[in-house]
Amino acid sequence: MDNHLNNQFNAQMSVIDTAISKLDTAIPAKVIAVNIKDKTVNLQSMIDKKTLDGTKVSMGPMHNVPYLRLQGGVGGIICDPQVGDEGFVVFASRDISNVKNSSIPASDRVCSRSDGVYIGALYNQSPTTYIKITNGVVEIEAPQVRINGDLMVTGDVVASGVSLKEHIHGNGDNGADTTPPKGA
Repeated sequence: MDNHLNNQFNAQMSVIDTAISKLDTAIPAKVIAVNIKDKTVNLQSMIDKKTLDGTKVSMGPMHNVPYLRLQGGVGGIICDPQVGDEGFVVFASRDISNVKNSSIPASDRVCSRSDGVYIGALYNQSPTTYIKITNGVVEIEAPQVRINGDLMVTGDVVASGVSLKEHIHGNGDNGADTTPPKGA
Protein backbone atom coordinates (compact mmCIF):
# COMPACT_ATOMS: atom_id res chain seq x y z
CA MET A 1 0.00 0.00 0.00
CA ASP A 2 2.83 2.43 0.79
CA ASN A 3 4.24 1.95 -2.70
CA HIS A 4 0.82 2.72 -4.20
CA LEU A 5 0.52 5.98 -2.17
CA ASN A 6 4.06 6.94 -3.09
CA ASN A 7 3.31 6.41 -6.80
CA GLN A 8 0.07 8.36 -6.49
CA PHE A 9 1.90 11.22 -4.74
CA ASN A 10 4.63 11.26 -7.40
CA ALA A 11 2.02 11.32 -10.16
CA GLN A 12 0.22 14.25 -8.53
CA MET A 13 3.52 16.12 -8.03
CA SER A 14 4.36 15.58 -11.68
CA VAL A 15 1.03 17.12 -12.72
CA ILE A 16 1.60 20.07 -10.35
CA ASP A 17 5.21 20.58 -11.54
CA THR A 18 4.04 20.54 -15.16
CA ALA A 19 1.35 23.14 -14.44
CA ILE A 20 3.78 25.38 -12.53
CA SER A 21 6.40 25.11 -15.27
CA LYS A 22 3.92 26.69 -17.69
CA LEU A 23 3.58 29.84 -15.55
CA ASP A 24 5.82 32.82 -16.26
CA THR A 25 6.55 35.29 -13.46
CA ALA A 26 9.69 37.27 -14.40
CA ILE A 27 12.67 36.64 -16.67
CA PRO A 28 15.69 38.60 -17.88
CA ALA A 29 15.22 39.79 -21.45
CA LYS A 30 17.07 41.76 -24.12
CA VAL A 31 15.43 44.58 -26.11
CA ILE A 32 15.42 43.75 -29.84
CA ALA A 33 13.12 46.58 -31.04
CA VAL A 34 11.61 49.77 -29.58
CA ASN A 35 8.38 51.59 -30.52
CA ILE A 36 8.60 54.91 -28.66
CA LYS A 37 5.24 56.14 -30.01
CA ASP A 38 3.38 53.16 -28.50
CA LYS A 39 5.81 52.83 -25.55
CA THR A 40 6.42 49.15 -26.32
CA VAL A 41 9.41 46.92 -26.93
CA ASN A 42 10.06 43.57 -28.55
CA LEU A 43 12.10 41.31 -26.29
CA GLN A 44 14.12 38.12 -26.47
CA SER A 45 14.34 36.01 -23.34
CA MET A 46 17.90 35.62 -22.05
CA ILE A 47 17.04 32.27 -20.43
CA ASP A 48 15.55 29.22 -22.11
CA LYS A 49 12.97 26.96 -20.51
CA LYS A 50 13.45 23.26 -20.05
CA THR A 51 11.01 20.40 -19.90
CA LEU A 52 10.73 18.07 -16.93
CA ASP A 53 13.07 15.63 -18.68
CA GLY A 54 15.68 18.41 -19.10
CA THR A 55 15.15 19.17 -22.79
CA LYS A 56 15.98 22.81 -23.66
CA VAL A 57 13.09 24.82 -25.09
CA SER A 58 13.97 28.14 -26.75
CA MET A 59 11.37 30.83 -26.25
CA GLY A 60 10.49 33.03 -29.19
CA PRO A 61 10.49 36.82 -29.04
CA MET A 62 7.83 38.73 -27.13
CA HIS A 63 6.23 41.51 -29.19
CA ASN A 64 4.61 44.82 -28.21
CA VAL A 65 5.45 44.57 -24.52
CA PRO A 66 4.73 47.85 -22.69
CA TYR A 67 7.69 49.31 -20.80
CA LEU A 68 7.89 51.12 -17.48
CA ARG A 69 8.54 54.85 -17.14
CA LEU A 70 9.05 56.68 -13.85
CA GLN A 71 5.96 58.86 -13.75
CA GLY A 72 3.52 60.42 -11.32
CA GLY A 73 0.51 62.22 -12.78
CA VAL A 74 1.76 64.36 -15.66
CA GLY A 75 5.36 64.51 -14.34
CA GLY A 76 7.93 61.94 -15.31
CA ILE A 77 11.45 61.02 -16.25
CA ILE A 78 11.62 59.92 -19.88
CA CYS A 79 14.39 57.44 -20.55
CA ASP A 80 13.13 55.10 -23.25
CA PRO A 81 14.80 51.70 -23.69
CA GLN A 82 17.34 51.20 -26.47
CA VAL A 83 17.94 48.14 -28.65
CA GLY A 84 20.44 45.94 -26.80
CA ASP A 85 19.30 46.97 -23.29
CA GLU A 86 18.93 44.13 -20.83
CA GLY A 87 16.31 44.13 -18.10
CA PHE A 88 13.49 42.15 -16.57
CA VAL A 89 10.07 41.46 -17.98
CA VAL A 90 7.46 40.68 -15.34
CA PHE A 91 4.22 38.90 -16.11
CA ALA A 92 0.92 39.93 -14.55
CA SER A 93 -1.13 37.36 -12.69
CA ARG A 94 -4.13 38.19 -14.91
CA ASP A 95 -4.79 39.28 -18.50
CA ILE A 96 -3.89 43.00 -18.74
CA SER A 97 -5.11 43.65 -22.29
CA ASN A 98 -8.05 45.70 -20.94
CA VAL A 99 -6.03 47.49 -18.26
CA LYS A 100 -6.80 51.00 -19.57
CA ASN A 101 -10.52 50.33 -19.18
CA SER A 102 -11.53 49.18 -15.71
CA SER A 103 -13.13 45.85 -16.50
CA ILE A 104 -12.86 42.14 -15.95
CA PRO A 105 -9.91 40.40 -17.64
CA ALA A 106 -10.43 39.71 -21.34
CA SER A 107 -9.34 36.09 -20.86
CA ASP A 108 -8.51 33.54 -18.17
CA ARG A 109 -4.75 33.83 -18.77
CA VAL A 110 -2.60 33.56 -15.66
CA CYS A 111 1.11 34.56 -15.56
CA SER A 112 1.30 34.56 -19.35
CA ARG A 113 4.04 35.99 -21.57
CA SER A 114 1.21 37.87 -23.28
CA ASP A 115 0.82 40.01 -20.15
CA GLY A 116 4.37 41.19 -19.62
CA VAL A 117 5.76 44.62 -18.69
CA TYR A 118 9.43 45.42 -19.34
CA ILE A 119 11.43 46.92 -16.51
CA GLY A 120 14.80 47.96 -17.87
CA ALA A 121 18.43 48.25 -16.79
CA LEU A 122 19.59 44.93 -15.45
CA TYR A 123 23.10 44.40 -16.84
CA ASN A 124 23.51 47.44 -19.07
CA GLN A 125 26.80 49.31 -19.39
CA SER A 126 27.39 52.26 -17.04
CA PRO A 127 25.52 55.33 -18.30
CA THR A 128 27.41 58.40 -19.50
CA THR A 129 24.32 60.63 -19.49
CA TYR A 130 22.41 60.47 -16.21
CA ILE A 131 20.66 62.08 -13.28
CA LYS A 132 22.08 60.86 -9.97
CA ILE A 133 20.41 61.58 -6.63
CA THR A 134 22.41 60.92 -3.46
CA ASN A 135 22.34 62.41 0.04
CA GLY A 136 20.60 65.66 -0.87
CA VAL A 137 22.59 66.23 -4.08
CA VAL A 138 21.17 65.99 -7.59
CA GLU A 139 23.90 65.53 -10.18
CA ILE A 140 23.18 65.85 -13.91
CA GLU A 141 25.81 64.54 -16.32
CA ALA A 142 25.15 65.36 -19.97
CA PRO A 143 26.94 66.98 -22.89
CA GLN A 144 24.02 69.44 -23.11
CA VAL A 145 21.11 70.32 -20.82
CA ARG A 146 18.07 72.02 -22.33
CA ILE A 147 15.51 73.71 -20.08
CA ASN A 148 12.19 74.72 -21.64
CA GLY A 149 10.74 77.11 -19.09
CA ASP A 150 11.80 79.50 -16.37
CA LEU A 151 14.70 78.50 -14.13
CA MET A 152 14.38 79.86 -10.60
CA VAL A 153 17.31 79.45 -8.27
CA THR A 154 17.14 80.45 -4.59
CA GLY A 155 20.84 79.80 -3.97
CA ASP A 156 23.86 80.89 -5.96
CA VAL A 157 24.66 79.89 -9.53
CA VAL A 158 28.34 79.12 -10.12
CA ALA A 159 29.71 78.61 -13.63
CA SER A 160 33.38 77.66 -14.08
CA GLY A 161 34.06 78.86 -10.54
CA VAL A 162 32.44 82.29 -11.02
CA SER A 163 29.56 83.16 -8.68
CA LEU A 164 26.52 84.89 -10.15
CA LYS A 165 25.87 86.57 -6.78
CA GLU A 166 29.42 87.66 -6.00
CA HIS A 167 31.06 88.44 -9.33
CA ILE A 168 32.06 91.99 -10.33
CA HIS A 169 32.28 93.23 -13.90
CA GLY A 170 35.43 95.06 -14.87
CA ASN A 171 35.00 98.44 -16.55
CA GLY A 172 38.23 98.33 -18.53
CA ASP A 173 40.02 101.70 -18.81
CA ASN A 174 36.81 103.68 -18.35
CA GLY A 175 36.98 104.00 -14.58
CA ALA A 176 36.19 101.86 -11.56
CA ASP A 177 34.71 98.36 -11.70
CA THR A 178 30.94 98.02 -11.48
CA THR A 179 29.40 97.15 -8.16
CA PRO A 180 28.46 93.60 -7.20
CA PRO A 181 25.01 92.42 -8.32
CA LYS A 182 22.08 93.73 -6.24
CA GLY A 183 21.19 91.48 -3.34
CA ALA A 184 24.75 90.13 -3.02
